[in-house]
Amino acid sequence: MLSELDKAYKQKKPVVVTLWNPHWAFNSYKLKYLKDPKAVYGHKESIYYLTRQGFSKQNPQIIKWMNRFQMSDKQLGDLILSIKKSGTTKRNKRMDQSQSKTRPKVDEKVNAKVFRGCLQNPEDSL
Repeated sequence: MLSELDKAYKQKKPVVVTLWNPHWAFNSYKLKYLKDPKAVYGHKESIYYLTRQGFSKQNPQIIKWMNRFQMSDKQLGDLILSIKKSGTTKRNKRMDQSQSKTRPKVDEKVNAKVFRGCLQNPEDSL
């Protein structure tokens, strides 16, 4: 999809793509949202963080900072674009390899109920 966006953009042809914010594409191209009066693509969402049990008591200053932390979609897009442009380092490749080995073990041990509390409606399925 992004290659089609890039191709059309370079040729100055109209194109419609489904994207979300934050996304680096909004910081690389001059894009605009189409109207969505029926909210087919949903409404504005939020980003939340999770910590382990006891973290807030052990790290109250970090929790205070995390609770006040804010970035606009443009700032997040700039950050994502900066990371994308920086390329993959050897360290990142090693981390990816390590995560691909450990991810199934983590998924196996994590209970979905932990995440259910993060949903706006806890009855929603994951």
